[in-house]
Amino acid sequence: MKNFRLIRKLMLLTAILLAIALVQSWTGITRLASLNSMVRQLGGPSLEKVVSAGDLRLRLLAAIRAQKNAVMTVSDRESEMYAAESQKQLSETKSALRTLESLAVEDEQDLVDDATESLEEFRKRNNECLELAVQNTNLKAATELYGRIHESTRMVVSLLDSIESRRQNQSAKPADDTSPTGTSSVRQLSALIQEIVRTAAEHISTSAADSNFPELDSRLRAMLEQLPGLAIHVETGCS
Repeated sequence: MKNFRLIRKLMLLTAILLAIALVQSWTGITRLASLNSMVRQLGGPSLEKVVSAGDLRLRLLAAIRAQKNAVMTVSDRESEMYAAESQKQLSETKSALRTLESLAVEDEQDLVDDATESLEEFRKRNNECLELAVQNTNLKAATELYGRIHESTRMVVSLLDSIESRRQNQSAKPADDTSPTGTSSVRQLSALIQEIVRTAAEHISTSAADSNFPELDSRLRAMLEQLPGLAIHVETGCS
């Protein structure tokens, strides 16, 4: 009788162990199926999205780097080369974005649309920047200002100083600095020319985004408008 009870207990224990093993097996199978599905998802569209997004980022950074090189270089040929590279990289960025768009699910479409709109806005600004970069206008203006213009200014100022000295030597009375003609106009013209050159140098080196640029630009324009009239005044007084 005791043996029968022991056998029943062993059979019960065995049944419990089998039930536990079956439950664990079933749980493992279902979890493996879920894991397999997750791995397929990560290795499929999700991985392609990550790769496409990474490629888009690299292309965009390369376009920005080429743009900055085009702005900073002093050679027209190199500026044009970097500008072409920037546009090429930006074109490949758009291709990467189209690939990413084809992989996006419905709830990601708004993000892709925002990225497309932002990239188009960047393309417009990038083209404007490159158009200016290939011209190298600031560099050329500075070269002219500190080259031929500086030399011409020095010669003109020297000539005006000679005219003023000669008029002072020939005049029987001291020159009136407040007179609208004669030596006063020569002095004014010489000072105006030198001030224009100094202001032009500051104008070239100041960014258009600087808060002082509008006032500086207006001052330079006003002096340039004043120059012809004062030059005619000097010519009339010297004739």
